[in-house]
Formats: sequence, C-alpha cells, structure tokens
Amino acid sequence: MRQLTIVATAVTVIAILIGIFATVLHLAMDGITVTVTGNVSLENPTGGIDLSMSEPVNLVASGQDGKAIPADLAIFRCPKCGGTMLPVQFSVINGEITWKCTQCGYTINGDDNTLP
Repeated sequence: MRQLTIVATAVTVIAILIGIFATVLHLAMDGITVTVTGNVSLENPTGGIDLSMSEPVNLVASGQDGKAIPADLAIFRCPKCGGTMLPVQFSVINGEITWKCTQCGYTINGDDNTLP
C-alpha cells in the first residue's frame, strides 16, 4: 500500500511539472494576447479621429500610395512625459502588470494608484 501511494504521488508530481512546463512553453512561444475593444482615439497635430470597435480588429496605418505612416498605439499615456506606456511584466500569480514608458523609461507597478 505504501509503495502504491509513493508511485501515485510521483506520477502526480510529474504530471503537474509537465503541465507547468507546457504552460511556460506556450507563453514563451505565443505570449499573452492583448485585445482592445471600445473607443480608440487617433490623434494628430490637427485633431483626432475616434474609432469605435465592437469586436477585436487589426488596425493598419497607411498613407498615400499605401506607404506606412508613423502610428502610436497607447492604452494610456505616461504621467511624466505623455509617452506611450507598454506592459513589460505580468505576474501570473496576482495579475499585477508593470508598465514602462517607451520615451522616458518611467515605470508604474500594477499596485500603484497612478494607473488610469
């Protein structure tokens, strides 16, 4: 009976480790998908354009003759310089996201009260 318990425990631990490895491998290869729905504001020096999306879409910015134009997508802006804040670290355990500004490097942790 004791040997059966040891074998069952070992198989369970191995199965859990394989599951954790598969999850980490999946995150490493595919990452975490960020889906944005709702209102999106496209701003430029002369004004802006508001888009409303009811479901996820691919947004491609192009100018005359199909040439690419500079575009910036931001979930929210840096409180220091107004730059784009991007998520750089995500804690799977508590869901905390660390955000970093692409221009000045300012960092906000998910537990800060400075998030919008």
